[in-house]
Amino acid sequence: MKKAFIGGVIGIIGGFMFTGLIPNFSGKRENPSLLWIGPRMGWEVDYTNNRIYAIDNSGGVTPSVGIGTNSPLSRFHLVGDFYNQGFVGTQSYYEPPGISWANVASLSYTSHGSGEDNSVVLIYAHLISNTSGGYVDGFIRVLRGNTPIAIACGGGYYDVWSGLSAFFGVTLIAYDNPPPGTHTYTLQRESVIPQYGYTFYVIELKR
Repeated sequence: MKKAFIGGVIGIIGGFMFTGLIPNFSGKRENPSLLWIGPRMGWEVDYTNNRIYAIDNSGGVTPSVGIGTNSPLSRFHLVGDFYNQGFVGTQSYYEPPGISWANVASLSYTSHGSGEDNSVVLIYAHLISNTSGGYVDGFIRVLRGNTPIAIACGGGYYDVWSGLSAFFGVTLIAYDNPPPGTHTYTLQRESVIPQYGYTFYVIELKR
C-alpha cells in the first residue's frame, strides 16, 4: 500500500513536470502556470530608443545585424551583392589646355557590377592650396586607371603689389560607372599649385 502511494505521487509529479516544461505539440499547455520559452529568432523593436535588434537562436538580443552572414561584425554587416536602381546623374569632362599634372594619392577599388547593373561609385576629393606663387586658381582631377573621370577648379586671392596671398580649396564631387574588376583611382593636382592637405575617397552607391 505504501509503495503504491509513493509511486502514484511520483507519477503525478512527473506528469506535472513533463506537461509543464515540455511543449505540447497540440498547441495547448496542460499547465498554463508554467511558461515554456523555446528558442526564438526575429526582430525586437525598442520604441524608447528607436532601435531594432536581431534575436539570435538562443533568444539573446544583439545590436549587430547580418545579411548573408551568421556572425555580423558591425551594426549592419552585408556579405554578397545588394541591388539599388535609384540613381540618376550626368556630368561632362573638361580638360584645360597647357596643364601638367602631379599625383596626390591613389585608391584601389574592386567593382562588383556587370552589364546593366554596373557599379556606381561616389567620388569625393578636396585639396588645400594657396596663392603664394601668384596663381589665383588651380585644378584637380580624378583618373580611373589612365582615363580622366572628373575635374574641378578652385581659386583664392593674390595681390601682386602687396604680396598678400590666401589659402584656397578645390573640391571635386563626381560619380563613375566602373566595369567589373579592380581599379585604381588617382587624385591629381595641377603641378604649379602647392599641396598642403587633401581628402580623397570612393564610396560604392550601387552594385
